Amino acid sequence: MANTTGGIRQSFKQLKGNAKACIWTEWMWAVPNALYAAYATLYMQELGLSLAQIGYISSITLTVQVISSLLSGVIGDKLGRRLATLIFDCVSWGIPVILWSAAQSYAWFVAAALFNGLWRITGVTFGLLMAEDTPHDELVGLFSINQLMSLLSAFFAPIAKVCVDRWGLVPTMRAMYGVAIVLMWSKFFILYFLTKESEIGRRRMEQTKDVSAFRLLWDCRKVFWNLMKSKEMLLTMAVLVAYNVTQTLNTNFWSIIVTARLGVSKADVSLFTTLRSAVQIAVIFLIVPHISSARFKNPMLLAWGSLALSQLLIVLTPAGPTAAFVLVLSVALEGLAIACMYPVMESLLYINTDPEQRSRILGMVYAVMVLIMTAFPAVAGRLSGWDVRAPMYINLVLFALGAAMTCALWNIRKGKQPEGK
Repeated sequence: MANTTGGIRQSFKQLKGNAKACIWTEWMWAVPNALYAAYATLYMQELGLSLAQIGYISSITLTVQVISSLLSGVIGDKLGRRLATLIFDCVSWGIPVILWSAAQSYAWFVAAALFNGLWRITGVTFGLLMAEDTPHDELVGLFSINQLMSLLSAFFAPIAKVCVDRWGLVPTMRAMYGVAIVLMWSKFFILYFLTKESEIGRRRMEQTKDVSAFRLLWDCRKVFWNLMKSKEMLLTMAVLVAYNVTQTLNTNFWSIIVTARLGVSKADVSLFTTLRSAVQIAVIFLIVPHISSARFKNPMLLAWGSLALSQLLIVLTPAGPTAAFVLVLSVALEGLAIACMYPVMESLLYINTDPEQRSRILGMVYAVMVLIMTAFPAVAGRLSGWDVRAPMYINLVLFALGAAMTCALWNIRKGKQPEGK
């Protein structure tokens, strides 16, 4: 992808094959997700769930993600990226949106969490379907475009605010989940018919067709030990863990914290989600084209610092006339950080893996990452009973650790990269 704004726009026109199909159908998942995501935890609260129960549900989802991550590589090789994506999109997103739309109590959300945790399988296979036939030097651009398509969908979020103001939170969320049922299920089948199996996917299907899934899963122990012996992959995983834990905590607790502490109305939460997306879009066009996976240190450190400052502003600011201004600044800093960090991390992860073993390596990486992440939401939920800001305190520690591990990863890679940062 060219390092100019015009280059990014041109890249949309040049998308082809699986990458084009994946990018141009992504809105059918992203739009309904944007409509309900900002209100999901508030919806749980309205139906009587406690903060601790919300944390437990997140931990249940993460526990299932550990198992599904371990299985994702084997499933992606045996079924192929295309069929595995169809099946597990339906199971991990299609079924949960039905359960969420009709939820009456804690048990409904637990059931949805058990299915939703399987999304790690399609997370691996969809990424491979989209990126596996793409040259390495185009990956940052491709992941940026994929991120951009999701971000554009966030501009539909204010529709949810209007509906919440008029009809209330619970009826609006049930309707939004109904929209998700229609669009997501349609997207899963349209994507299947528009794509073909990737070259590496076809090769892995042929190589594994006479090998049992149990044998392939058992052989993953070799992949695991190879990962554990690679300092570069360990640090890459550590950076991913730090980032994903903080995003998980924000997803579950951010809206609760800003409504409880800063006095933001529940209906206005989606406006800040839209602002965050607008900042990310601007950064993707203006800054990300000048970032490469070969020179990741300074952009990543800038991102970690921006994330830390964004949370400090919320932690330190009391409710009052300045709260709205501070929250706008916090959201803008967070948008800047995420837009810079996401495509670089995803590119580093793909580049550092052996193409022939990529599905199993990614599965193991995500399994280790999610296993470490699992306890955090439940712990944060419990601590929130004493101080609603507890998830952000945890995040601040992780931001510092993430920055330190980014520097360590750079020190290992700098001898392999061209001069510069």
